[in-house]
Amino acid sequence: MKNIPIPSIKVENRLRPLNAEKVAELAESIAQVGLLQPIGVRPDGTLVYGYHRLEACKQLGWTEIPAVVVDGDDRHAELAEISENLIRNELTLLERAEHLARMRAVYEQLYPNARGVGRPAKNSATVAAFSEWAAAQAGLAQRTIRHYVQLAESLAPEVRDAIRRTPIANDGAELKSLASLEPSKQRAVAELIASRAVSSVREATRELARREALHRESAGELPTGIAIRHGDFREVLGDLRGQVDAMITDPPYLSEYIPLYGELAKLAAELLRPHGVLVVMTPHLHLPEVVNCMTPHLRYRWICTYYMGDTKANVSAAKIATSWKPLLMFTRNDAENLRFVCSDYFSAAHNTADGVQKELHHWQQSLGGFIQIVERFTEPGELVVDPFLGSGTTAVACLRLGRQFVGCDTDAGAVAIARQRVQHAIEGGELS
Repeated sequence: MKNIPIPSIKVENRLRPLNAEKVAELAESIAQVGLLQPIGVRPDGTLVYGYHRLEACKQLGWTEIPAVVVDGDDRHAELAEISENLIRNELTLLERAEHLARMRAVYEQLYPNARGVGRPAKNSATVAAFSEWAAAQAGLAQRTIRHYVQLAESLAPEVRDAIRRTPIANDGAELKSLASLEPSKQRAVAELIASRAVSSVREATRELARREALHRESAGELPTGIAIRHGDFREVLGDLRGQVDAMITDPPYLSEYIPLYGELAKLAAELLRPHGVLVVMTPHLHLPEVVNCMTPHLRYRWICTYYMGDTKANVSAAKIATSWKPLLMFTRNDAENLRFVCSDYFSAAHNTADGVQKELHHWQQSLGGFIQIVERFTEPGELVVDPFLGSGTTAVACLRLGRQFVGCDTDAGAVAIARQRVQHAIEGGELS
């Protein structure tokens, strides 16, 4: 072991990406007790293991770092890196499986004679030889080694990347369920989980089955006055400039979607008639940011209460369980007085048994609640627009109340669901 200059160390093709939180933790520990384990480098200065320790020491301003020189070719160096990660790093179950699968691939390259003879024996001989060696390296049972390798090899790289930062990356049962699916379904399930639309493989498969069933149904013709469009609201609603009496919508609540509220307000300023109103449901936690995004384009008027009955939403960041949602009212900046004098209280379960529904879409709202909103802010025959269509709750409310409607969504599955739901409503399913 010797001290080597940090600038001379080359970092190439790391198996595991850098974790900034891990680096910060290590930097704090090293500052207090020093570097307890040296890094490993090749004779030419290429890093073998200790990437997080190296970055932590860089953050502390070190110019040199204790290192062990690892002899051997690239494959032996990679095996050393994998072994070090398996022992020292806090890997998720998915990362551990990936490491062991890569370890096996390198092992096969180094020891091709361990593969056995003939195709049937090839895999079993390789796995048997590798699992025995890897068990000693990683401190795991051979059966566990084989399970991890099979898991990683059953998941396509793009599937693993999609779920890498989700909770199921460290959930053995969920990973096993995902690996049991055919490749095309794995990708679809992984995309749903990564989008946070669902939280488990079971929920995702149910959602996909539901969407497929709806797609199989005939789209049919929508009634006159009801239009449903597939696309981004910023791109597919421009033909309605100055024609809209009310925009009533429920955008997504996650923090990354907050800028969309500003885009929504900008579009509303162009689409609304002089007397028009934008009624938008918003998240409690990001209410100040939402208002700040929207007020450069529209005039804030009021905040209404949308009561969800006995249903409570847990806002974990605020440690609050709430039973209502903010419903904000905006008009064009040049608008004068509001047309209507109405109550600022809406109930999701008022005069209806539907309550807070989620059967058709994970953001679905109560039909009864949205009927109240449409009825109070518009007159029969007027045009209502919902730029975040979802499952079409606003569309059905407008159909029931005799309003014209245009809605859109970027999710083709949601568009299909909304169309089918409107058709079902025409047949009496939601109009009786």
